[in-house]
Amino acid sequence: MGYNYKVKRAPALFFYTLLLGYLLIKGTQYKRGLEQDYEFLSALFFSVLFPVFMGVCFALPNLLDNLQRPGKWRIDWVILFSVGLPALYATTAPLLYFTPLGYLIPRTVILTLSQATPRAICGVALGYIMVTLLEKKNSAESMPKGTDAESKYWTGKE
Repeated sequence: MGYNYKVKRAPALFFYTLLLGYLLIKGTQYKRGLEQDYEFLSALFFSVLFPVFMGVCFALPNLLDNLQRPGKWRIDWVILFSVGLPALYATTAPLLYFTPLGYLIPRTVILTLSQATPRAICGVALGYIMVTLLEKKNSAESMPKGTDAESKYWTGKE
């Protein structure tokens, strides 16, 4: 990836950023309209799902770069379990409160995560993680460095 690729990519990313800003403004307006109409559950669902959607949108350029790479798709399980699952719980905890499992969630967690900022941060992180934990790797990239398997791969000797 040379200099020309980066120069050509910059305007596209700029316009993509403008599009994301537009989506953010329209999404905020839509949520405000739901709240003004006193549609509590609809506003709650939207306030949980919209940040996840925005996180997915933020990660799309990374996904497009991965689609052009050679190799096999891999899942980064460490990120999935260490960051993805807690973000999923923190994002959906206000919704889980209205299910039969709601009594299992501590009230302090619900009070904290019912605020817009923590839920939005966790939702954006969840959406971004959902896309970026999938990546393409060559078989040589996936082998641990300095192992016998790596030397067999490069030399062709057993």
